[in-house]
Amino acid sequence: MNTKSFDNNCTHMTNLQSHMPCPVCDGIESASLVRMPNVPVFCNVLRRSVEEAQAVTRGGIELVLCDRCSHIYNRQFNPAIISYQPGYENSLHFSKRYRTYAAQQVERLLDTCNLYGQGIIDIGCGTGEFLRLFSRMGNCTGTGFEPTADPLEEDGVSGIHIVSHTFTEHYFDIPAKCYISRHVLEHLPDPVHFLKTIRQAMTDEDALLFLEIPNGAYMLEQCSIWDVIYEHYSYFTPLSLQYILGRTGFRFTEIQSGFGEQYLFVDAFPRAEKNMTIFSRKGMAEDALFRLTEEFALCGRKRHEKVEELIATELHLGRKMVLWGAGSKGVTLLNQLADADSIEYVVDINPGKQGKYIPGSGQLVVSPEFLTTIQADTVFIMNDMYRQEIQSVLDSLNLSARIHSL
Repeated sequence: MNTKSFDNNCTHMTNLQSHMPCPVCDGIESASLVRMPNVPVFCNVLRRSVEEAQAVTRGGIELVLCDRCSHIYNRQFNPAIISYQPGYENSLHFSKRYRTYAAQQVERLLDTCNLYGQGIIDIGCGTGEFLRLFSRMGNCTGTGFEPTADPLEEDGVSGIHIVSHTFTEHYFDIPAKCYISRHVLEHLPDPVHFLKTIRQAMTDEDALLFLEIPNGAYMLEQCSIWDVIYEHYSYFTPLSLQYILGRTGFRFTEIQSGFGEQYLFVDAFPRAEKNMTIFSRKGMAEDALFRLTEEFALCGRKRHEKVEELIATELHLGRKMVLWGAGSKGVTLLNQLADADSIEYVVDINPGKQGKYIPGSGQLVVSPEFLTTIQADTVFIMNDMYRQEIQSVLDSLNLSARIHSL
């Protein structure tokens, strides 16, 4: 195992004085979960050469659990080395499985919140796929905010406009019935300020905030060490999400999970300032969460060792291996493997990633069709939600490679 990439010395929980306060509640007492030094700062910025990929900026991770609100965050996070620019690519919409999930969410929001024909603001919209669904399915108009968008590119969908800036008070005059923030909050050094900004923009008391983020509790339950990346300053649990929404002036009825429980999402509405409250986590279900954190580092180490053993066995048997998925899970795994060179290629269906190289470890990203030229024997996948979709692609290419979910 590559101990330079994964440190198991945080197995036992002890209360510590954090180097930085919790970004959700400002608490200073936290307990350490796991350390991962010297990891690529960006998993979702692929490089144009091996040399460039191996020379990327790196940072350290030390995940801690806030003793006050049960929030998980990286207390070694340095926002000064994070800058989101054009070229950042984490779109999942090339997957049919994911597109189905996204369309179901849009349909639910249109129906339950009566958003047909309404204005939508999507903050951190990427290339605008979610907004386009609202336009096609609900005849909505929409404005997306995305700092990584190319300002020279205009969206061709009627009623959809993408602004290559962050959302600030300068845009409060844009009419909107629904504000969307999907997979943004976990990246931000100040998520409280971000949500307060949205709350201030919501002059209509019936306006909706649809918030979706990775599920930190699921990460602990599944011991998904591959989900730990530098780009994510925060890992929200249902408890810390409840806390931050109460602190920033929102009311809601239920925090839900989706996409195989990998995501948390909530429909939140403005709450009058005089009624703003935050909860005390004492007496809630946090004890189970704290027990999970005690096991996370040890469980992650064992899972990592099993992957190393599996790869060694495949090598011994002379099998050609590839990894499917050039997203954050795959990048994290490859940068932790002691023998990452044994996996030469990474497959991805996103054409924007093909022909580029994995940050840190330097593998070439190829299309599924490329597998017919190398006759891969084993395909490692990072997310079992995509197993059926990947198997269908392999079948369409008449490839008999075996799939292993890591």
